[in-house]
Amino acid sequence: MSTDLKFGVGAVIELAEADYMYGTGTLALKVEWIGADLNAFPTLEWVILGGRELHPNGLGDPRETCARVSAIRDALRPDDWRPGLDWKG
Repeated sequence: MSTDLKFGVGAVIELAEADYMYGTGTLALKVEWIGADLNAFPTLEWVILGGRELHPNGLGDPRETCARVSAIRDALRPDDWRPGLDWKG
């Protein structure tokens, strides 16, 4: 993904099953809150995130999860990204 994408409130992320806790399949999420300031705590391995699930047809249910910090940069997607119709989330 492009390096100009920034992680923060409003970011869109697509996390693999191995990169978030207690999930099944890929998680697409529009981030509404972040449980810690990653700049203030640079050694965190996991962070709690809240937001809305994204589906091919739009926004889904509210969702909280604990995500692997090291996976977030690669999980970033453009703000207007949505999973495709063949997506298996």
